[in-house]
Amino acid sequence: MTAAPGKRALAKDNTRRRLRRAAMGLFLERGFDAVTTVEIAEAAEVSAATLFNYYATKEDLFFGQVEELEHALVEVVRACPPNESILRALQKHVLFELTAGRDRTDPASVAPFHRQVMLSPRLQAREHEIYDRRELVLADAITQAQHLEPGTLRPRVAARLYVAAEKLIADELRRQLTEVDTATALRDARRFIDDVFAILISGLGHLPAAAPPT
Repeated sequence: MTAAPGKRALAKDNTRRRLRRAAMGLFLERGFDAVTTVEIAEAAEVSAATLFNYYATKEDLFFGQVEELEHALVEVVRACPPNESILRALQKHVLFELTAGRDRTDPASVAPFHRQVMLSPRLQAREHEIYDRRELVLADAITQAQHLEPGTLRPRVAARLYVAAEKLIADELRRQLTEVDTATALRDARRFIDDVFAILISGLGHLPAAAPPT
């Protein structure tokens, strides 16, 4: 007898979680670059072929559900009520993402996660690819939300600035995590996010050059 669709989906979700849990345990214990996909599959008690059915690369295992996070970003824009600030909604979203607000995220894993990114050029390269993709999907979502023509410049600029803000906030959080405990770093990140979005929302103006100091 074939399993019901709901049971199949649940089984797949459980396998996906088991794979990522096994992978992150090994990554945080030994370092991302030192762990192989074969070892991850063995730890999760599945075949290597099964692993690649769920995650195309080892980097995707580290970062998790990239497409789901893209969809969440798009939904933030789509769910924004008429005449409400899309940027404010995105501010709440980036706070949720970068300060361990997501479901199944252990705050104690925040510092080790970011430390692995700082130590691995492969993870840094993949993170840049993820940011580039987020910019594209966000620009498209804003364009649709504002009923503009595809390729309109303003949503592209907004998406580029938002992703730049995400990068800046992540970099600052990582710097803080090397200097203070996780709770303090996360608390300071909240203030930093507020400051970044205050500038983003108010605009930079003309950035007038200052007179030479006397």
